[in-house]
Amino acid sequence: MPAASLKITEALQQNQCDVQLSGNEDEEERHFSMLMESLGSSIVFEDPSEVRSLWTQLRKDEPHLLSNFEEFLARVTCQIQEALQERKHMESALKRKAAKDDNEILRLYEEMEQQIINEKDRALLKDSENLQLRRQELQEKLCSKEQDLEQLFQKQRRVSAAVEHV
Repeated sequence: MPAASLKITEALQQNQCDVQLSGNEDEEERHFSMLMESLGSSIVFEDPSEVRSLWTQLRKDEPHLLSNFEEFLARVTCQIQEALQERKHMESALKRKAAKDDNEILRLYEEMEQQIINEKDRALLKDSENLQLRRQELQEKLCSKEQDLEQLFQKQRRVSAAVEHV
């Protein structure tokens, strides 16, 4: 038997003995409060007044069912506490997963930004190389045109010199 169930069983047995010995409402209220406290039901039931009224009515009308009701309360409380604990674990796991996913998204975003920067750098380098090639081509054409022009001047001088000699 798990420790929580053993503790609840002991608390129920003690409470049943105490309730059988008491007779007034103050004692009843104290025993009911002790029962609820021993079950740890304060986190399960926000307002235990309905449970209290059922417990009181059973105690008066059907005392032989009181122990069954208390055991039922113990099981339900225990199951709800376990469910709450499991929920906390699941929420924690979801938060960890969300944080991990956020980190992965951030990593991918940074990687994409780096790829964009690299692509821009590559494009700029390619443009620079293309400009350099174009400049070189134009420089070569200019030199070729200057040579052609120089040859034309030389021909013109020879023709002018030949005309002067005639």
